[in-house]
Amino acid sequence: MSVVSIEVPRTLYEETMKKGVDVNELAIDTLIKALNLDPETTARARLELATKYLKIPKRGQGTHRQGPGPGQRETLQGSRGGR
Repeated sequence: MSVVSIEVPRTLYEETMKKGVDVNELAIDTLIKALNLDPETTARARLELATKYLKIPKRGQGTHRQGPGPGQRETLQGSRGGR
C-alpha cells in the first residue's frame, strides 16, 4: 500500500479539531464526492486506509497486555522465592 501525504494549513487543521472533525476522513469523503467515485473504488480506498491503521499500534498499546479475556483466568508465572 502506498500512502500520499498532503499539506493542510494549520488554521484549517485547528478549526477541524475544534469542531471534532477528523481531517483525514473529511479529505477522503470530499475527494470521493468531488470525483464521483464508484462504490468499488471507494471501498478499496477505505480498506487500504483501515489496513494501515490496524497495523499501527496506538500509544500505550501493542506492548502491554490487557489482562484475561472473558472466561479466562489470570495466572502468575515466575520464581517463588527459592522454593
